[in-house]
Amino acid sequence: MPTDGESTQPQGYTRRGFLGKFSLGLAAIAGVGLLLRNSLFSGGGEEQHHASEFPGEDSIFHPRRDPRLDAVERRRKT
Repeated sequence: MPTDGESTQPQGYTRRGFLGKFSLGLAAIAGVGLLLRNSLFSGGGEEQHHASEFPGEDSIFHPRRDPRLDAVERRRKT
């Protein structure tokens, strides 16, 4: 039983309550930001990125051929 000077419920804000509400608020802001980013920037950004990833045919800089593909082709020939 609490005495006259004590109460069973804390008065005001507690650190645990603040951190709980703060983390929920951050999660909500991150979720809304992710939804807005996907809806605003969904217009063909990746297609342009893939097109500019490799140099043109006349360039001397080309990616090396994947050796795993060579092994697969050798297995198919035999």
